[in-house]
Amino acid sequence: LDLAALRGSGPTTRLNGVLTATGTVDSLVAPEGQLELALRRSRIREWTIDTLYTRLAVTDSVIHLDTLYTEWKGALATGSGTLGWARPHDGTITLRLAADSLTAFDSLALALSGQTRDTARREQHVLAGRATAQVAIAGSLDTLQVAGVFGVHGFEFQGLRSPADSGSFRYTGGATPTFAGALRGDSISVLTDTLLRGAWQFHSTSLAVAG
Repeated sequence: LDLAALRGSGPTTRLNGVLTATGTVDSLVAPEGQLELALRRSRIREWTIDTLYTRLAVTDSVIHLDTLYTEWKGALATGSGTLGWARPHDGTITLRLAADSLTAFDSLALALSGQTRDTARREQHVLAGRATAQVAIAGSLDTLQVAGVFGVHGFEFQGLRSPADSGSFRYTGGATPTFAGALRGDSISVLTDTLLRGAWQFHSTSLAVAG
């Protein structure tokens, strides 16, 4: 299934699997039902997924994410929990990521950044590194609260190198949404040639945004 062809917009996909949904929809109240999705090897833009399985239900204005499991080259993501459809119902869904390799995202990173790779230039490396992340989604759909932390070790991409990075972010929805985030790195190197004559290095870097 190509969602871009179906919708007329959005990223191209090649989804292979089975989607089963049952339930009722009433514009005056929250829907009631169940959804189960099982994908075998599929692709979203340049990102290839080996397997994905999720099962969720909506009952009594509460979304129940019973299982979320997805795996791709060198990485695994899981999730479970509950979330309110609307106030006063609420809950928390926790998502976790563990990636022994970021290489599966290399083609996607090139496409999103608009860069190309010159294979004759040895300082241009494919995306590499290890990453962990945890995201908590709390509240209800009309007032979501999202908070996450992540860490990346041995990051490499094109001419960028960074041995250890970490960050956090927080978003609160509602009538007046707010966002805050922070990124910290031990050191960041930017290489522009193989002999290191063109190189920039930054130590103990940090970046914070809020709004």
